Amino acid sequence: MNSTVLGVAIILGVGLVLLAVATLLDGRSARRVGSELPGSPPGTPAVHQQSAMHPDDEPPVLIVDAHEAVELSPLSQSERAEREGDITRGPRHDLLARLADRRLATHSNPEIALLRRPLVLVCSDPGATVAELLPVLEEALSQMAPLVICTPLFDAQLLDTLAINSRRSVLRSVPLLADGSTLERLAEITGATMVTRGDLQAGLAPSHILGRAILVQADSRSATLVS
Repeated sequence: MNSTVLGVAIILGVGLVLLAVATLLDGRSARRVGSELPGSPPGTPAVHQQSAMHPDDEPPVLIVDAHEAVELSPLSQSERAEREGDITRGPRHDLLARLADRRLATHSNPEIALLRRPLVLVCSDPGATVAELLPVLEEALSQMAPLVICTPLFDAQLLDTLAINSRRSVLRSVPLLADGSTLERLAEITGATMVTRGDLQAGLAPSHILGRAILVQADSRSATLVS
């Protein structure tokens, strides 16, 4: 491994360790101090969308705390064209799943979350924590790929962390709430291995459990995936 690659790995590793510690210790403080989005539950921190990283910038580090407001825009004409093109590239699956947190919406009118070419994690257990998902988040960061997480119930601190980093363009993500049969279907159509929290705690390699999709779109009622 040359010195440049080693340096990037060290920076990313340090940032993720700091994330775990700060998230576990400061989650309540971040929610108490943060300003609120309209229609969000009390204490929900609002965050600001930041432009993509320049190639010469330092590697991204997951953010734990941010308080700026954010505004969503409707899909542009080019984004609509890209979405329609993706829909023709593979089978379309309408799923009994929904967006777990409206802070992860990417566009308005209607309010949807839209990701292209995401990695997909399917966890059958509710409540996986940021610490348990660190290897998965690190894998998505290293591949510079968005991430879809599918599970029956989300930990509040995990949603806070996903929302902040998605809005800052550090790591784009969509959390999907789904029941057991839908989770099994998601694993099948994306090639993911459905895991438990015990599997995550045991440190299963993300490369062995993550699936992929061409397109994922979700709102507060349903989700669509193109595989």
